[in-house]
Amino acid sequence: MLKLVLGGSGSGKTTLLYARIKARAEAGQRSILLVPEQFTSSTEGRIYRELGDALSGMVDSYSFTSLAEHILSAEGGAAGQDPSAARHRGCAGPRSGWRAPHR
Repeated sequence: MLKLVLGGSGSGKTTLLYARIKARAEAGQRSILLVPEQFTSSTEGRIYRELGDALSGMVDSYSFTSLAEHILSAEGGAAGQDPSAARHRGCAGPRSGWRAPHR
């Protein structure tokens, strides 16, 4: 479930977020944090500091890029493949007849 926490700077959004994540982890529920690219390392460090070794494994933090890579890795896709190889397998490409919409 997606939950939005809105508030001004210093209003306690991050404190609330980590309290909720910790409560979920203690109840055996996994959580996913989606953060901007520049915050992935600091987020992972904070998860470990806030939850400790035992519970930090219940939380996955992703940037938008790493989440996309994770999904493609788990579900399949043409990411990271040679475009000509994808084209030969019938995937969309310049010779497949697919055309990008005009802008």
